[in-house]
Amino acid sequence: MTAKIEMQTLLRAEELGVRLEIVRGLPLWEAQPVVRHQRAIDRIRSTIRPAPPVGSGGSGCSCVHLAGVYVCFPDGSLKRPDISLFCREPDEEDDAVQLVPEAVIEIVSRGFEAKDLEIGPPF
Repeated sequence: MTAKIEMQTLLRAEELGVRLEIVRGLPLWEAQPVVRHQRAIDRIRSTIRPAPPVGSGGSGCSCVHLAGVYVCFPDGSLKRPDISLFCREPDEEDDAVQLVPEAVIEIVSRGFEAKDLEIGPPF
């Protein structure tokens, strides 16, 4: 299955209230996040700040943070981290992001511990 077809399938599933990811060819699903999950994401995102410019001892990373966007990883996996952190704006606006995040943050939800703690950590 091509990335374009996979992306269309994933977006159709979302219309039905299911979030799908493809990890090393294995489809994984989870229900749409509940209010507690969304509030945790918002609380964390509100604390993220850009790094100081390079000349002042910082990295100069603009610290772009996006919630729940599809990211295509080098192995072909399509994942939707709760929060993806990038040092620059990704180029894609209507497709899966091809830029690998500097970091991802996952909120561990009850019933999905294996997905977040066993399957997800290599990313």
